[in-house]
Amino acid sequence: MRIWVITTLLILCVFQGFLPPKLQAKNPIRPNLTSDTMPNVIQVRLDYIPICNERNVIRQQLVPPLPDLICDEDNPQLDPTTYTMDEYVVGVLKAEVGSDATTPSWHIEALKAIAVAIRSFTWTHGTVQADDTLEMGSTPSSQTFFPEKPTNQNYPNAAAQTSGQYLYHSTGEGAAGVITGNYSRQHGPNAGTYFTRDGGKPYLKSIYDPIIGDMPGLKGHGWGLAQLGAYYWAIGQDDQGNLFPSLNYRQILVHYYTEIHIKNANNSNISLTPTRRWVPLTVNWNGNSAPPTMQPGVPYSVAIQLQNTGVNAFSANYRLSCQWRKPDNSVVNCLSSDIANPDTLNTGATNTVNLNVTPLSDFAAGTYTLMIDMKAGSQYFHNWEAPDWLWFTLDYPVLVDPAICPQDDNCGGGTTLYLPVIFRGNAPPPTPACTWTIDNLLDDGGFNNLPQAYWQEINVFDPNPNQKPLSTLRTQENSLP
Repeated sequence: MRIWVITTLLILCVFQGFLPPKLQAKNPIRPNLTSDTMPNVIQVRLDYIPICNERNVIRQQLVPPLPDLICDEDNPQLDPTTYTMDEYVVGVLKAEVGSDATTPSWHIEALKAIAVAIRSFTWTHGTVQADDTLEMGSTPSSQTFFPEKPTNQNYPNAAAQTSGQYLYHSTGEGAAGVITGNYSRQHGPNAGTYFTRDGGKPYLKSIYDPIIGDMPGLKGHGWGLAQLGAYYWAIGQDDQGNLFPSLNYRQILVHYYTEIHIKNANNSNISLTPTRRWVPLTVNWNGNSAPPTMQPGVPYSVAIQLQNTGVNAFSANYRLSCQWRKPDNSVVNCLSSDIANPDTLNTGATNTVNLNVTPLSDFAAGTYTLMIDMKAGSQYFHNWEAPDWLWFTLDYPVLVDPAICPQDDNCGGGTTLYLPVIFRGNAPPPTPACTWTIDNLLDDGGFNNLPQAYWQEINVFDPNPNQKPLSTLRTQENSLP
């Protein structure tokens, strides 16, 4: 009998178009419900049986086990079932995010991104009651919810710092264009391809997500935001320790949801995002994640994979360029030659460009801030729509040193006079501004018949950054006066 009931239920689920959790929105919330009256009170149905076991832990009996939670001994019935939106978001964060061995402490920016997605999902999935409150379930078929107070203050802080914020698109299912904030633990069936799945909506395009790949056991439907991806972007590092640019919650959201705006229902639905945006996905400074010490007038190359996270395609006149913030806090543009063309780029799409970065020739020694940004014509994205909507530059502190002459030949410029330099004995040579490498080696190119003590090799490096060591000067020690 039990097998027959389960089979019947499965057949009914198939014919009724059942999909895994958080794939299908319910009917849009009441059409006459305007953005100014978006429900801020949530009635939560406890669709599971909460119990306290011998370890004082709440578990959910009617669904697969979820992360351990602290039991509220003073409120064993877990009443009331009415919560403000922010309280509800905290409960969903604790239940949906939980804890994981690879993510012991969730970064506040990741939690803020997930909180905005939760709020959007709630406003499009809740059942509107007669008193204009929303009713939500508490299992994965809606959003898993735990009512206990979290011990990590990042959870309530994330909800409070994004209070009223939601995801908007002109095609959104909910009132005022609220979209269904689809999210999952990880990419799901597309794992290993580094692409999220296409959700068939303008805001759920398949996007390249290099920070997270195939992690068995942590699957999901693969639409929209990946919780683990948000975590790794927030800390700027993947699960293998590879370094990436660190993104804030707004950058994370526009990375995963295409062509959207983040709006605030608590402030007349003001938009918190400009229309022109981009995020850096990978940055490569000649094999390093950070720039080297630089010399004025010398170009340094960086490869940047960027994503168009705005609401319109990049046109042919869009360029990647940079500015310098000097130690006195004044800002100057990079050289006109320090520019890269990402070509026309559709919303959500990515491209990798090589950008030359050159400290200006009159820069004195000191630490400067390199600010990399997209621009159209002479207008940079970060202040295009200022002061209402500021966007973010890719910033690096750069040490500029006019006297630098490292062994990788990045001295550059000028004319150099080479003189024979001879050192006696084993004492190391003095270290001038331009370092020479001294190797006490026997020459192996035709002088093997001479005793080793007669010879020293002095490797002299050409300051031209495009050439290798100029020559090796050899002197016969016993011939010295």
